[in-house]
Amino acid sequence: MANNDLNNKKIAPICVFGHFAFGSESFDGQTIKTKTIADYLIETELFSKIYTVDTCGWKNRPFSVLLQMIQSFFRCSTIIFLLSQNGRKIFYPLFFICKQLIPIKIFQIVIGGALDRQIVKRKQWVYFLNSFNANFVETIAMKQRLNSLNVRNVIMLPNCKKITVLSIRELRTEFQKPFPICTYSRVMEEKGIEDAIEATVKINTNSKQVLFHLDIIGKVDQKYEKRFFEIINKSPDYIQYKGVIPSDHSVETLKNYFLLLFLTHWENEGFAGCIIDAFSAGLPVVASNWGGNSEIITEGKTGRIVPVHDQERLISILQEYAEDPGAVMIMKQNCVNEARKYTPEQALKPLLERLE
Repeated sequence: MANNDLNNKKIAPICVFGHFAFGSESFDGQTIKTKTIADYLIETELFSKIYTVDTCGWKNRPFSVLLQMIQSFFRCSTIIFLLSQNGRKIFYPLFFICKQLIPIKIFQIVIGGALDRQIVKRKQWVYFLNSFNANFVETIAMKQRLNSLNVRNVIMLPNCKKITVLSIRELRTEFQKPFPICTYSRVMEEKGIEDAIEATVKINTNSKQVLFHLDIIGKVDQKYEKRFFEIINKSPDYIQYKGVIPSDHSVETLKNYFLLLFLTHWENEGFAGCIIDAFSAGLPVVASNWGGNSEIITEGKTGRIVPVHDQERLISILQEYAEDPGAVMIMKQNCVNEARKYTPEQALKPLLERLE
């Protein structure tokens, strides 16, 4: 998006404050989103300088992070920050105080879908949020919930990823039994992993044939490791753990699957990045009615929405597509078309408009 006409008139320096995890090769959704936004702002070439402050492991180096934060207030015209719950407790008051003392713009890009519940427990946060120039949230539902709590300056900014979107001609057009399905998320009970396993076993058992082969992809949460591998070791051969894949290989991997199961009931779920990966790979998503799933997935067009833990409904949908795989092929085309909405160039327009 670089514009040579702006090269001699750059926007004043800005700082992106968030979870970069510099030096790490393992990135979670928060880190990927922070890096995606910072990288895109650099690519625009609109700004004279972009500073970054890495909050990963800030508790182990609080004075260093605090010093960088103070420096950024004097160096920059604008602060953009992305924080999880623990970071908010510390940095909301600090940002609020600094904004009263220094004329600077502060924009929050909200991570996840739990901010409204946190505000109910910490009502003073409303004052902090209203002091910021804008609070960007991932879903309409979150915007409405924050508005109902008297947070005024809330703007929609969907999740996004810098990722290759398949063309229609690159889509896999034929699948045979057993149909390959997968999960692609952090591997933990709250992400619906056991629901996916249970449904796959039930439909195959009831059909007296292997209709579906389930692959579980993602990093196993440390607290869940023992239980997860006990389940995998007891599961039939058509349930397999495939380990972790690099984030920049997600489309290449997911394009080979028939459907993605995302049966999350994780309390902090917002706009899950795995849905963008799936859509970019032309992979329809069967997801729980949780977080932002029902806003992102169009029923019957890019996937299906099922009530949380509703095994009967989930199995019914899988059976439907086993009998009519052509319906999935149509959805695959819809998915790649939908994915283009979640590139940084499209999704970050509301942010860029307020920075220019």
